[in-house]
Amino acid sequence: MSKFVTRRQSLIGLATASTFLSRRHALAQAAGGEAGLKIGVLGVMRGPAASWGLVNKYCAEVTAQMYNEQGGVEVAGKRYKIEIATVDDQLEPERAVAGAEQLLRDGAHYIIGPNIDTTAAVIVPLLRSGNAVNVAYAFGRYLYTPPQRNSVLGMVASYQAGPIVYSYLRDKKDVKAVSFVARNEADSLNQRDEGEEGAWRTGLTVISSSVTYAPGTTDFRPVMAAVLRGGDRGVLTGVAGQLGGRAQPVGGTPDLVVLSGAAPADTPLMLLALRDLGYRGLVSTETGQDARYLRQAGKAADGFISVGGASPPETRSSYMQEFVRRYVAHAGE
Repeated sequence: MSKFVTRRQSLIGLATASTFLSRRHALAQAAGGEAGLKIGVLGVMRGPAASWGLVNKYCAEVTAQMYNEQGGVEVAGKRYKIEIATVDDQLEPERAVAGAEQLLRDGAHYIIGPNIDTTAAVIVPLLRSGNAVNVAYAFGRYLYTPPQRNSVLGMVASYQAGPIVYSYLRDKKDVKAVSFVARNEADSLNQRDEGEEGAWRTGLTVISSSVTYAPGTTDFRPVMAAVLRGGDRGVLTGVAGQLGGRAQPVGGTPDLVVLSGAAPADTPLMLLALRDLGYRGLVSTETGQDARYLRQAGKAADGFISVGGASPPETRSSYMQEFVRRYVAHAGE
């Protein structure tokens, strides 16, 4: 398996949030009279996608520790210790709303997360009314388009990474045809639509993009069998008509299968299902993954391309090397 597009999981959110620290209302008094800055982490921390929120949590805690050991964050000549407060939204919108309300009520005006479009979208009214800022790991363009001004994109988006991967595979691996499969949720479906458009624009033939699966699926063989059959043989909608004028899906096996919005714990199950069905082509995704889970797929993960990784070892600064050391000590991996 390889990681093609790098992303800094070293708390881009916290670094971005620190640029807003001149907002005095975000400063609260910590116990003992020492000035403190509370930063919230709101994301998924259990279930198949738990890695996404836990990475945010661990990165925030480690980065805060590193700052606090140096006296905290300096604002207008005064230093403030960072306090991290975390809430697990379990990818559920109602929990995201309750979590954001709790964090704002407790004095956090800077929030790292949430991790998908639906949970990020529902807290926007709270951010506005609370004059707060969040660094979201969601890809919906509307979250960052004026008049919205309370959210910051925390990572490389699927529609930015996808075409780069497709172009590379087209030029270097002779990939000509691609199929998409997505979890039946807004975030994954949006990534599929963006990916399909990017594939057409890159010059790839989209064999199918209609196959979806329900959250909580554990048996992916029927899902992947449908993908390899070419999905829904009906009329291609939207992107195909706009960009290629192709009315019908083409037959054949794809050279590349894209797992749109794949959660880390679901990915090895999908890889194993594809290989069990005899597929030997390439597989990719535009979401962050977890090596711990990918190891469960063994050789089925060979040829898998994902977005992720903090930085290649040869380009790491001394700060990043120290961060990695501390992260492993704190998170255990």
